[in-house]
Amino acid sequence: MIFSINYRKEILILFLAFISQLMFLGVLKYLSSSSGLDYMSLTGDSKAYVLLADNLLSERVFSLSRSEPFFPESFRSPGYPIFLAGLFLMTFGNKAVALFLQGLILSFLPLIVYILLKRISDERVAFWSSIIFIFEPTRLFVSGSFLSDGLFALIFTSSILFFMKYFNSDDFKSLIFSGLLLGASILIRPIAIFLPFIFLIYYLWQKRFSGNGIYRGALCFLAAVVIVISPWMLRNKVIFDSWQISSVGSFNFAYYNSMEFLRYQGAAADPKLIMAADDFRDQIKDHTYLALSNSEKFNEFTFEVIGSDPFGYFKFHVIKTIPFFATDGLRDIARSLQIISDKPLNISSAIINEDWKSLINYLANFNLEAILFFIGTIFWSIVSLLVGLFFIQRAINWRNADFKSIFLFSLIVYFALLTGPVATARYRFPVSAILIFISGNLLFSMAAYILVLFEKGFSDAIK
Repeated sequence: MIFSINYRKEILILFLAFISQLMFLGVLKYLSSSSGLDYMSLTGDSKAYVLLADNLLSERVFSLSRSEPFFPESFRSPGYPIFLAGLFLMTFGNKAVALFLQGLILSFLPLIVYILLKRISDERVAFWSSIIFIFEPTRLFVSGSFLSDGLFALIFTSSILFFMKYFNSDDFKSLIFSGLLLGASILIRPIAIFLPFIFLIYYLWQKRFSGNGIYRGALCFLAAVVIVISPWMLRNKVIFDSWQISSVGSFNFAYYNSMEFLRYQGAAADPKLIMAADDFRDQIKDHTYLALSNSEKFNEFTFEVIGSDPFGYFKFHVIKTIPFFATDGLRDIARSLQIISDKPLNISSAIINEDWKSLINYLANFNLEAILFFIGTIFWSIVSLLVGLFFIQRAINWRNADFKSIFLFSLIVYFALLTGPVATARYRFPVSAILIFISGNLLFSMAAYILVLFEKGFSDAIK
């Protein structure tokens, strides 16, 4: 009885997360079957992760090759495939049961979010933010698919939780455990590779760059991260002569950012770069071309494209980052289920190219795709606007700005800037709960302020 009273909100969050995930899996399976699709392999990423996990178990190799010779994979990092291989092993290869078990495990994410957020601000805001996050469509989709995003968010959020716990208790073990978890998140999604430096900056700032053991703590935190990622880095150095975790960062900048920028430049683009881009597209048809050994080629192409107009690229990157804060995510799910068109209008590209006619026609055609766009975009635009207002308020009162709010905001900016022109709801997902929480914080403080004014006016009226 004591347990249920003390932890009733935690139990409710976990229960709702699990039940909603179970129901979503049922709906996903039904809609997939209706379209003749396999609900366990709706995206190319999920197919690749399953193949990597299968090869780990059957061939003891980390490769996307379906037969010998097995070419070593270096585009995708090993964190999620190893997790999947463990699930497949536990379920004797039954992938449907493995997906159910993954959904059960990832149902703990909203609970971790709640425990983290109530350390930072009002418990009521933390609770309702976690409840909203439970039913966030992208959370349900990635947790119910063989995609790395859900596991990454769980481990990454847990790392933040232990990081915050350290500042509340000065428990040195929490700092080390935070570093270990952050290292694990890097192996799941390499986009996190620079996060340890953000954690360290705020660790040192919070400690005012002084105090007993401050630098020992910083070194131990970094050492914990390195201990986790160094074996994989050593493997890549031996095989590909590169210390990088993955080639995905170099490839994405070359194939997505640079290619999209060339399209944006249009007739002004350098013809030589256009030819190089065409050659690039032809070569990536072979998945072995994505290897780390070709990262230098990817980087050279990126530097040439961006170097041709650095200020133009800066403008392009900033504008193309807007969808990170406003994109709906609903259309991505519907597209995976083949409910809507596979080639929708790129809204941000239409805006940056001033293609207002295509944009107006797209929005005026009030079909399912447009409805999903409006519903999701309106919600996330309001959330992001409130987040912006919250931090403007904090900037005005910068002397009273707190460490935790600034730290959380820096994480949002980090993922937004590194995602840039390839922004989707999946890339926003690691900080979606934080965005919801901060917007809720502002609404709560506004409501409290209005209530105080109302009570004051009521009291004056009585007098």
